[in-house]
Amino acid sequence: MYKDLLIPFSTFPDPVPEASARAAVRFAKRIGAGISAVSFDLEFHPPANAIANMLLDLPGMVATATERAKANAISADRAFEAACRETGVTGDVRTFRCEESRVTGFVTELARLRDLTIMAALETGVQQQYVAESVIFGSGRPVLLLPAAATDVPLKTVAVAWDWSMPAARSLADALPILRMADEVRVFTVGDEKDLPSSRGFDDLKRHLGLHEVEAVCEVVDGGRRPIGDTLADYAATRGVDLLVMGAFAHSRMRDFILGGATRSVVAAPPVPVLLSH
Repeated sequence: MYKDLLIPFSTFPDPVPEASARAAVRFAKRIGAGISAVSFDLEFHPPANAIANMLLDLPGMVATATERAKANAISADRAFEAACRETGVTGDVRTFRCEESRVTGFVTELARLRDLTIMAALETGVQQQYVAESVIFGSGRPVLLLPAAATDVPLKTVAVAWDWSMPAARSLADALPILRMADEVRVFTVGDEKDLPSSRGFDDLKRHLGLHEVEAVCEVVDGGRRPIGDTLADYAATRGVDLLVMGAFAHSRMRDFILGGATRSVVAAPPVPVLLSH
């Protein structure tokens, strides 16, 4: 069971929407978990260049950025605390003062001691996307990505993208507590996306899920040779999917990993809330 959730708040340049904080708290309420929020009072340091400081007023720009980050942190914290009071969810907020370059490391370390980390995918949030990728591949724990417009995470229909790979197996195992709560579980394989073992059907998967009290509808879909991200988004839309479960792929063990096509598109713009595991 998920009992200990985390949501980090991006505070610069753009804040996490209040709707995302409320959606995370509603999800915690739905699954019976507590949730912690972490925000950052960021420090900015102008370069030691007298001419640049004079021409560009770098100290003034730094002061503006610092105040903006602080205001965003306060706003997100208040929205989170209000949502916890309204729903009766146990929640707490921790604020760290640090340089922006240390945010990713802080969040990844905190995520290692949480059952699940919830990340809001901001439409202009390049930094937030980088933090999400780092948590997915560096924490060893699952991540729930919220679309920028998400206001809730219903569990009526949950879909699992399945291809017999190790990341898919990890995501399936991580999602079991949620699958048991869903009204409907769908498992699908994109048949033309990559070479799949032809001898393997869904019987053993259904057996495994059945032992965990999960009944699933299984199907193979034709992606039409489209980008896999488009196929996932189309499946979610046509099947009325509330939450998509999938494995996260990277083609390199280096820190500057190269994301797989599906992972890249989903992290940048998730079509629905997405539970990712690696």
